[in-house]
Amino acid sequence: MTGKRTARMFAIAAVAMAVMSSCDRRDDQAARPRVPTPAKGPSAPAAQPAATAPPASTDNSETAQSPQPGAAPPAVNPPLLAPRERVRPSSAEPSTPFHERIAQGVIAASPPARPDDVLARTAAMDKLSRLAELIDAPAAGLPWGFFDASTGYDPAAYSLIVFEPMIWTKTCLSLFTFSGAHTVRGEGKFTVVEIAAKFRAKLPPGDYPYPIWHTSRSWQSFVRTEAILLVFNGEKLLAALGKSAPNAAEGEEAPPKWDGKWTWSDGLGRPQPRGATFAFAFSEENPELGAVGAAYSALEPKLRAYNCLSCHWPDNSAKAGRQVVLGYPTHALAVYESLVPLLQRKDLKVDDPHADRSGGIPDKAAREELIRLAEAFQAAADHAISYEVARRAVE
Repeated sequence: MTGKRTARMFAIAAVAMAVMSSCDRRDDQAARPRVPTPAKGPSAPAAQPAATAPPASTDNSETAQSPQPGAAPPAVNPPLLAPRERVRPSSAEPSTPFHERIAQGVIAASPPARPDDVLARTAAMDKLSRLAELIDAPAAGLPWGFFDASTGYDPAAYSLIVFEPMIWTKTCLSLFTFSGAHTVRGEGKFTVVEIAAKFRAKLPPGDYPYPIWHTSRSWQSFVRTEAILLVFNGEKLLAALGKSAPNAAEGEEAPPKWDGKWTWSDGLGRPQPRGATFAFAFSEENPELGAVGAAYSALEPKLRAYNCLSCHWPDNSAKAGRQVVLGYPTHALAVYESLVPLLQRKDLKVDDPHADRSGGIPDKAAREELIRLAEAFQAAADHAISYEVARRAVE
């Protein structure tokens, strides 16, 4: 969020091009539902899903998938989010070690509560989003998924979904409560902070960041979570992984019925899942809610038209090593800083593989329009996130 950001963004854009090159792989955009983005919305719990036209069903899971025995690990695409500048406190470092402070902060922010307690989850969202050291620890976006003992602790061996770090604390980390038990240990070259956790399994369906019950494996990964693993290289947070029990516990919560709907409306006509909306992820008083919602609403149809959403979706049909979801408002914030230079670099390529293709960006004029919309989204998102950072610092 400083004058250095432009240089950082152009530095990563060259390698980030490879990720978006998959946007013309499929022509199934009609199957990807749109998520409306109201400027503000009430914080009341969402009702059960109402009928909408279903997209194509899939059995793929957005959670981390370990390779089959003898198979190569999934390819890790270059990060789409520009590297973040580390924010250090101006005062002397406290005596408590860094990783221990991270664990203690998470535990204090989301204490044990009933699995259906929406107000407790809301309070945890606010407190977790103020953990500056945790949020500033990733070098770029924060990869999130689930741990597999046979794969180990190296995040590069996993297929993970990427979030803007503050958004991850509010929409994903807040889905868990923490009793206080934790360890900080070395695992090879990594430092692992393991925090005992329990999933909030009885929230309204719309309060989850996407339909995590779209496969049984996905739901089981969440509902059987025993701990959250934060994998560090030094003080750099590389990934966050849920650690799940291998078998069902007695009385395990059943998932909502999967009806093939990635989006729906509640009984009052409000878009769901609200857990993927800006009004849910940003504070109610954020003055940029309207602007960022309008900017995304203008950008999303163009991303859809050029088949970007066929791959950048929670089911990870492209099997990306680092999956960025563009079809949900809050998920798209993972690339708000790097999307513009990425598109600009593509525009400079004479042998652009998307040029003059029905499945990609058809011509230079169309790309320039997309760049303009991406610039508007970047500016609005920057202002909205800057407001949250300032609020975190003064309250």
